[in-house]
Amino acid sequence: MRNTNISKNITKSELIISHLGVSAIIEPQTSQKKGILKDVSCRMRSGEIHVLMGKNGSGKSTLAMALSGHPDYVIDSGSCVLEKTELVTLSADERARAGLFVSFQTPIEIAGVSVFQLIKTAYEQKFGLIENVLNFYHEVEREATLLGIPTASMHRSIHEGFSGGEKKRLELLQMKFLKPRFAFIDEIDSGLDVDAITMVSQYLKEMVADSQMGCVIITHYERLLKYLPINAVHLMSKGSIVTSGDTSLADQIMRDGFDSVMKKLEL
Repeated sequence: MRNTNISKNITKSELIISHLGVSAIIEPQTSQKKGILKDVSCRMRSGEIHVLMGKNGSGKSTLAMALSGHPDYVIDSGSCVLEKTELVTLSADERARAGLFVSFQTPIEIAGVSVFQLIKTAYEQKFGLIENVLNFYHEVEREATLLGIPTASMHRSIHEGFSGGEKKRLELLQMKFLKPRFAFIDEIDSGLDVDAITMVSQYLKEMVADSQMGCVIITHYERLLKYLPINAVHLMSKGSIVTSGDTSLADQIMRDGFDSVMKKLEL
């Protein structure tokens, strides 16, 4: 797989989440909110792949959305520092420019905006005007082909009529060109068959190796993990990370179930 203007002289950086507390806004008119996350802490370096697992409602997606600056979530306490920059005080677009990328579990549809238009606009917002748009377009097409995305999809509206698996691949395509320092990827394996999982995981593996991007994969299952070099696995429950370990923790979860693992940990 060919690199996309990625420098090999990349220094290690860190993303440090410390004692993060997050609430969901349940009544916008009155600013009524409900606490979801409490005291979440995690630390990772660029080039590492971490996995976040947990039952439905444990707070995995909430963490990703809150860090992205989603307006339905409020960070009540704690901090998230990326390369000495405090993200909590920044707007959503400023967090993206600082190097954070979040791939949501259910990407939204954007009628009237083509896939290529979105990638081009986002790229220029972060890196400046593209000198040769035609060359850039061909580069996007080449990367799309590597992901199994038909080149005709470049002219379709964002996510409109795309299958779940196609939406996930498009998220990776955007990530490739935005070159984030750290990315949260929510259920990238959702909607993918076995062959697609192999392709996507290989693409992600090479992207991390080439760019030294740090990556947090949110998932319920271990099937994607078989193809990736995992540095750490974190188990989330009731809004907190309750334990962390290596891939043997994911194996134990898939073998015995979340409840059994929690019971053994006396949590």
